[in-house]
Amino acid sequence: MGATKWSVSAVGWLQAGRIFNSTDSSNQKINNLNKNWLQNMGGQFTALIDISPNWEAGGGIGALQSHLPLGAISNAQNYNPNWGGYISEARISWSYPNKENPQYKINLGAFPFNYSPQTRNLGLYLTRGLVYPGIVISGFETIHVLPIANINGLQIINSGKNFEHTLIINSETEYAPYFDLSAIYLAKLTPISGFTLGAGINFFRFYAQNEDLTSLREYKGNCETKSNYGIISNENDPEVCYSLENPRTLLPNENGDTVYYDTTTGSLSGTKLMGRTELDFKKLLNFSYSGSESDFVLYSEIALLGVSNISKKYYNKRSERIPIMVGANLPTFGILDVLAFEFEYYPNPHSADLGKATLAFSWVPRREHYNAKRDDYKWSLYASKVIAKNIKASAQVANDHLRLGGTGGAYYTGSEVFIEPKNWYWMTKLAFFF
Repeated sequence: MGATKWSVSAVGWLQAGRIFNSTDSSNQKINNLNKNWLQNMGGQFTALIDISPNWEAGGGIGALQSHLPLGAISNAQNYNPNWGGYISEARISWSYPNKENPQYKINLGAFPFNYSPQTRNLGLYLTRGLVYPGIVISGFETIHVLPIANINGLQIINSGKNFEHTLIINSETEYAPYFDLSAIYLAKLTPISGFTLGAGINFFRFYAQNEDLTSLREYKGNCETKSNYGIISNENDPEVCYSLENPRTLLPNENGDTVYYDTTTGSLSGTKLMGRTELDFKKLLNFSYSGSESDFVLYSEIALLGVSNISKKYYNKRSERIPIMVGANLPTFGILDVLAFEFEYYPNPHSADLGKATLAFSWVPRREHYNAKRDDYKWSLYASKVIAKNIKASAQVANDHLRLGGTGGAYYTGSEVFIEPKNWYWMTKLAFFF
């Protein structure tokens, strides 16, 4: 066993952008985000310990300053910036036969994971977002595409000449109810140079730490009261623990017609399926190119969010739970490191609001008050460039699944900022690292 070696890295960044056009889906005038400026800054330190040829450990911490979106003019005084700390990495790893060329690798703890390295914004459906309701996540340089821990648990990787198998047991720490366990399996095959196929399955929340929350039935015997707690203020929505289906009208009485429903119960748990492709035309066509290694790459991903049709009213068509993303790294001939355009089609007919699922633990989608078909198409254009080895500039223009959670003084909604084709925003970031 050789001497223990340490290495330390750090990064700091400034980020700013503007919501140029927004139709906020929370239906609250206080969440008027048009022309809203966004800004944050942060920093992160990471230490790696080389214990032996087979063992290493990593740990890191970070802090982020952010603010609530200001929204309407009346809320401009509610800037209230705040700092939040996070663990960027806390793991121990074992590799065999060695770390440089491992056939087997095991990670235990908190660590970053991205099964589609080309993805910049849209996609990554297998490991981020929910199943019921079918919420997908995206935004400008989210933790899922950065070296920041998004898995908390165990990862086992088996790699060969042209294949890779990955098994993950993840403890849920992103969305309440917390600490449910998910089992994820991914396979990757590269049959020829430049062509990669990937597939995966996620048994999302297969083990619930509290079944009464994950598979909500009657919340302490009073589901109607719970329906107005933590979702949307003043919203009349009795479908929280169950969905009301098959309405039947009986004979009228002195109080008028009486409508009865069948109640269907469900769960936040479910099964996701994913398939993806990646084509590097530089390798496929075997031509020399002096630009970025990322150029001339076409990639795609398709997923099924929820294999089972658990509700005739809300989840009876699998075709409505299939997001499709196509991306392309466009050639810039050395001017940029990455110029990626991504396009997504997701025909989800329901509200994309997170609040009802994460605050009321409801598998039933929130009642939409807008035309949900207007947000079926999403797009993103991302660019980045490393300057002088220690500075990275990045920018994005997009209509994606950005969520800001409500303005200062507004009720938290988890709603998407963009629900119409005319909506868009831009973001820029300058990072310094060593």
